[in-house]
Amino acid sequence: MIDTSTRTPEQWRAWSTAHQLVALLLAIVLVLLWLSGHGPDSTQCCDAPTAGVPVAAPVGSAPVAAPAPAPQTPAAIAPLPSARIFFAVDKSVAFTPDSDSLNPVIAYLKDHGGATVVLSGYHDPSGDPVRNATLARKRANSVRFALSAAGIGDARIVLEKPRDATGSGSSAAARRVDVSIQP
Repeated sequence: MIDTSTRTPEQWRAWSTAHQLVALLLAIVLVLLWLSGHGPDSTQCCDAPTAGVPVAAPVGSAPVAAPAPAPQTPAAIAPLPSARIFFAVDKSVAFTPDSDSLNPVIAYLKDHGGATVVLSGYHDPSGDPVRNATLARKRANSVRFALSAAGIGDARIVLEKPRDATGSGSSAAARRVDVSIQP
């Protein structure tokens, strides 16, 4: 081992300068190798996946599946369709099965077999509370029957009693069924 305690300041400067020259020469050689095409391949330098870059399989190996598409960002995902079906006073039938307000929901459910639809019936504050609760349930069942008639399986339709079935807003706006999708 070399005794470094006996070096003079001039020797330390010479030592430092020599190391700087060697590091500079090494850097120049590496840059020249890289520019001449002998450096590392840019597709193999990192562990991070590169989307859309085809990778050749080694000769004689089994086929490799294509990489999965990149997940969509929340901004790129379209909002789920929903509907609000309104009813007349003391009525539980509001529309025919081909009602335009349900068409986007029905289309989504047909395209997405794993999705379910949640129906919540509401009533206005007037009248007997027990009768109103029954009316809200009948309204939700009316929408359920319309969805079933459109080809949506009963197992995918969920009736959910809201915490407060008395709808908010005007009495006309309170007599409704909210239709929402759970993917």
